[in-house]
Amino acid sequence: MQDRKLYHPPVLVFVDCKLGADLLCDAIHKVMDLKTVSIHSDKSQIERNRILQVGRAGRLGHRGTAITFINNNNKRLFLEVVNRVKPTGSLLPPQLLNSLYLHEQMRKETQRKKHGEDSTVTKDNLMDIIRKHDRSANKKRKS
Repeated sequence: MQDRKLYHPPVLVFVDCKLGADLLCDAIHKVMDLKTVSIHSDKSQIERNRILQVGRAGRLGHRGTAITFINNNNKRLFLEVVNRVKPTGSLLPPQLLNSLYLHEQMRKETQRKKHGEDSTVTKDNLMDIIRKHDRSANKKRKS
């Protein structure tokens, strides 16, 4: 966020919990002296309306920046984030694109596709997925 080439206000930051949103908002304000607001379901409707006039990043043709922090608990989401953002033409940071987690997930996805495994659940493969899960759960119980 200190790199003005990548970051231009307003910036929208996504986190996975209400407390995390508030804590991160406070930390950014204290460390970087930036005006910050958080929005989540514990806010009143009046607060949410006020915040939405401040935080409309990239709406209606206006440019903006959205930042998603991915911690170790959510590192499995790297590939999903890249797959959802790439088609929009948005720039992805090199830290994400060069991440070992991303490359590992891409390798595993390639192997799954090579072996005919599809992560999409359909009526045709639902029973196979359940059977596979049951076999792996039984193996874990026996160990």
